[in-house]
Parts: sequence; structure tokens; C-alpha cells
Amino acid sequence: MSLTLLFLIGCFSPAQAENLPALDQSSVETQQPIQSPLKSYFLNVLAGGSRQSIQLDSPATRLVIYVQRGEKPIRCGDCMKTYNCTPGKPLKINVDPATPIKKIWAENPYEKQVRLRLDVLEELTSSPDLNHGDFPGIE
Repeated sequence: MSLTLLFLIGCFSPAQAENLPALDQSSVETQQPIQSPLKSYFLNVLAGGSRQSIQLDSPATRLVIYVQRGEKPIRCGDCMKTYNCTPGKPLKINVDPATPIKKIWAENPYEKQVRLRLDVLEELTSSPDLNHGDFPGIE
């Protein structure tokens, strides 16, 4: 019995744990956001060539797209460009404030549903100076 106990203690000693290979951190669910997002959106993209889109509440100039569920890259985009959204590889998008992102779409040609998470890192903010012409008499 003491031999079994020594074997068990030896298998779970801290020195052994330090030599274990690091866990694979490539899954999107385990990845930490690049920075704290202002807002996060989720988009479920149905299988079979389906295309879904999501309207952003405020136009974004910086965002990151994560494929949370799925195994293969899918096409996604905004009104200006098309991208490959790949599981385990966050897609960072930076655009000029003159052409902010108002909507994101994704297309899934595969047999399994895919889920995307969109983290908005920077939104287009309007300057109070720009709004004076919209509301006369407001300073």
C-alpha cells in the first residue's frame, strides 16, 4: 500500500507539473480580448451558404472578430472589404474614420453553424462642433 501511495504522490508532485507541456491556447473561447471592448456583438451564421449580418449601434473604426464556433475559415466583411475569418486567429480591422464600419456580414458555406464575436474597440465619435449646423441655436 505504501508503494502505491508513493507512486501516486510521485505522479502529482509540483516538480512534475512544471515539466508538463503548456495547454493549447489556440481556441478562440480561451483567448483574452486584445483590449477591453466598448461593445461586443454576437452573430450566429447558419450553415449551407447562409449569409447573415449585424448592424452596429454606432459606427466603428476599430474592431476584432473572433470565430467562436466553427472549424474552417469563413468569409466575412463590411461594406468596403471582404475578409477570411479563421478560428483561433482574431481578425483585427482598422478603418479610416471617413469610412467607418456600420455593418458586418458573414457567409457560411459549411454544414455546421458558426458563431462570431465582434469586439468594438473604437467607435466613431462626433465632435460637438460638427453638430452645430444640425440644431440652430444650440451652442
